[in-house]
Amino acid sequence: MHDRKMDFELVINLLNSFLKNKDIRKRLHYIVDNRINDWEKWLQIEFEQFIAAKRFQVKREVTAYLDPFLFPQNRLSKVDIILCQNKSLNDGFIFIEFKCTKSIAALKRGLEHDKLKIQSIIDCEYKIRNSFFVGFHLNCKPKEIDNMDTYVTEILKGSYAVFKICPCPANHNCNCTNNEIGVVLC
Repeated sequence: MHDRKMDFELVINLLNSFLKNKDIRKRLHYIVDNRINDWEKWLQIEFEQFIAAKRFQVKREVTAYLDPFLFPQNRLSKVDIILCQNKSLNDGFIFIEFKCTKSIAALKRGLEHDKLKIQSIIDCEYKIRNSFFVGFHLNCKPKEIDNMDTYVTEILKGSYAVFKICPCPANHNCNCTNNEIGVVLC
């Protein structure tokens, strides 16, 4: 299997660049400020376009067949995004599942479900080289941030950050409300 650490760094760098984009931050701030639900598809499409512009091979909603013993009701599933650098097509694709929630409890459940789903893939048109799970949560109270940071770093062995998404400069201590979003990569 391809070096997981290198792929992790690649995905984290892509996410960081994506979340630093002024237009993306503006839209995310609107979502957080207005407590909008069901924005996961929008995020996937934006991320797909962002990656494609960086000359990656990227596909969204890729069909995968799951182990019928683990998923008897849903043998057919979709992987949110797969990607690879054009020069490494033979090495396989990085599979990425997204979860976008308000609460950290819902995000934890969603990440666990997606992890099981990816581990249960028995057939797919595209070769998997690594898989990652990207989660976003809107509620960013200090206690929730501490809880999620501990969970992600100690249990999931991933990366966790809280991004400022208001239009103020990143190094400016603003008084904006609802100006943060929690982001998980594992």
